[in-house]
Amino acid sequence: MAKLNKYANNLFVTHGTMDAALEYATTVANACETPSAVMTAIQAVLNTAISMHIGEMSAVNRPLIELIDARVAAAVADLQSDIEDKISEAVADFGIDGKISEALEDMDIDDKIQGWYDSNFDIESALSGTSISITFD
Repeated sequence: MAKLNKYANNLFVTHGTMDAALEYATTVANACETPSAVMTAIQAVLNTAISMHIGEMSAVNRPLIELIDARVAAAVADLQSDIEDKISEAVADFGIDGKISEALEDMDIDDKIQGWYDSNFDIESALSGTSISITFD
């Protein structure tokens, strides 16, 4: 890809702004027999220059963008590692595993089950309409 500065020519004027350059081009085009043809050519050159400039800037900035991406990825990895370490420390500090084990050991599971049956299970409703026959041999 050719660099844009390859097309600079010191025999011609360089305007301070794009607006001034386009105003000059419009004035020159209007002095011609076919101003629209001249403006079409000028706009084609301008579009090409802008496209080349964007490409050049992308190429120039690529190493910087890659460096930024690498630093951000490293910072995210460090942060994630720190968070995991803090969570592990918090679990160890609070002794959650031990507290859960203690709570399960202290819990009378038989009593809990019996309490649930007493509150939620009615034998008469469960067996209503059921007939049972018992035979002995």
